[in-house]
Amino acid sequence: PQLAANGISGSLIGLEERNTLTTAAPTNRFVFNADWSNDVFGGLVRVNRFGSATRQFDFGGGFAPNQTYGAEWQVDLEVSATIAKAVTVAIGANNVFDNYPDASIDDINGAGNLAYDVLSPIGVNGRYVYARARVNF
Repeated sequence: PQLAANGISGSLIGLEERNTLTTAAPTNRFVFNADWSNDVFGGLVRVNRFGSATRQFDFGGGFAPNQTYGAEWQVDLEVSATIAKAVTVAIGANNVFDNYPDASIDDINGAGNLAYDVLSPIGVNGRYVYARARVNF
């Protein structure tokens, strides 16, 4: 009643916010991880599987498009070598197979500017390759 007295009608939590809290996150996630090392070499394989998610938008005027994004897989790899007693170097890649999420439908892609949903669990940049050096003191 206090909100109505001040001209505020409807729900305090809008359609998009309810969606973010309920169905915009993947329905499930599985992580399979294998990590191996000896005195010199090491390796890591990680496989992520993200379940489907549904996004809904409220652009006003009754226009509320939604899209269900399919499940996605992502594979990460890393190899490392100890090259001195305290120095380890590694190279790796996240999203080795350069997987991208489902493209957004025309109704929600920002006139072509937002090809992928910003909440995608696998990101929108594809493969990420890196090198790392670690020194233990």
